[in-house]
Amino acid sequence: MAKRLVLFVHGLGGDPAGTWKRFPDLVRSDDELSAFDIGHFDYPTSPLRMIFWTRYPSVQTLAGALHTQIENRFHDYDDITLVCHSLGGLIAKRYLIDRIELGDGLRVKRMLLFAVPNNGAGLASIATQLSSHHRQAQQLCRESDLVIGISQAWARLKVANQVKVNYVVAALDRVVDEHSARESWDNPAIDVVVDRGHLDVVKPVDENDLSFLILKRFVNATTPLTQSSSAAAEVPPNANLRVAFSALVRIEHGGKYALVRNLHRPETFAPFGGVFKYLPLGQEDLDRLEFRPQVKGSDMQHDLRGFIQARLLAEFVKWFDTGHGRESVNTCLRRELVEETLEIGFELPKGDVQQFRHIRRVAEGPEFIATEDYFQFRIFEVCDLVTETNSAEKLVSQLFAHSVGRKDLVWVTSDEIKKGRAVTGEVIAAHAAYFFGNTRYRQSDPGFSTI
Repeated sequence: MAKRLVLFVHGLGGDPAGTWKRFPDLVRSDDELSAFDIGHFDYPTSPLRMIFWTRYPSVQTLAGALHTQIENRFHDYDDITLVCHSLGGLIAKRYLIDRIELGDGLRVKRMLLFAVPNNGAGLASIATQLSSHHRQAQQLCRESDLVIGISQAWARLKVANQVKVNYVVAALDRVVDEHSARESWDNPAIDVVVDRGHLDVVKPVDENDLSFLILKRFVNATTPLTQSSSAAAEVPPNANLRVAFSALVRIEHGGKYALVRNLHRPETFAPFGGVFKYLPLGQEDLDRLEFRPQVKGSDMQHDLRGFIQARLLAEFVKWFDTGHGRESVNTCLRRELVEETLEIGFELPKGDVQQFRHIRRVAEGPEFIATEDYFQFRIFEVCDLVTETNSAEKLVSQLFAHSVGRKDLVWVTSDEIKKGRAVTGEVIAAHAAYFFGNTRYRQSDPGFSTI
């Protein structure tokens, strides 16, 4: 099993204890994060520098130092999450760019960036004026050679296709503006902490603090093969293995959850959502992985539902985790919501863009499906519909009202989901139980119909 590490990288003028406060201890004490060890990358830095005094190393030098520590101090870990604050994010980005340009394999699998000046920081120029020859502050300035070089190399090398990255915006930040923290306005991998500034966004006070929950969700969501209760079977390397990777959305109203009639299993009601689509630029990778789509026509065309040889499963999941050549979770769920609400006669309000918050990943199997005579492996990315806006709350209320008297949309309790049947008689899909955890309470549903 892979050894996993959460490696904290502080920012300008920071240090491991002062920057992160209780953050590392909260990770250590959380049962769901027990597979991860904690590490720190510490380096000489100060927000101010007096001439003829301390010389602080450049970001490029610090990127090399981060590589040295990872290769020596943390050489046993092959699944590393970098958690970075401010300047630390630029150091980590430069480190990843250097490794890719040199053709090294990456043991860093994911990176969480808190209040990082991806496009530079305006107040860094003030710090430069106050601190003569402060190299680190100069490199943080907007349009500095470092900031521009990192941005260009990051896009050219498509680093985000090789490392899972999430960006955290502190809404009260007076050092790094929102656009810089986001990297770009159309970046979908964004979390916003509305009541924190530049420094306190990385100082969670307890296990319910939003900054800690963001890290916990991010690490769990991108940890491969979190198994469900379905027992994993020993699978011969050349066995026929069915794979299906889906996204589900939990929509709640008054303690009940929305389920819609499954088009291909009309006797069953399931969560909104469905199978990811692969994109044309992913075809080359899928051909290399010998992926054979289960259905080549109809509405299932380009579904990530098909067959591979079992020996290729780990590589197939690794490709999926890059996000390259397939829909994102948000894109998949938005498409599915449009399609499935139209099927039940409900049209989503024009101009609304639904947002989703990832809850967990559940991986089933591999398990043998005796009735079909093949092995099966499935991944479910489970999300909540974000309802903190008035338009989202209105959407849920309208959907609830639309369900009155209909036979294709039901709202059920958690107990009904766990039992597998609504009080009004509808059969509930087994994977709906993943709304509440990694446990599937009954066997899988029968094969789908292509009619």
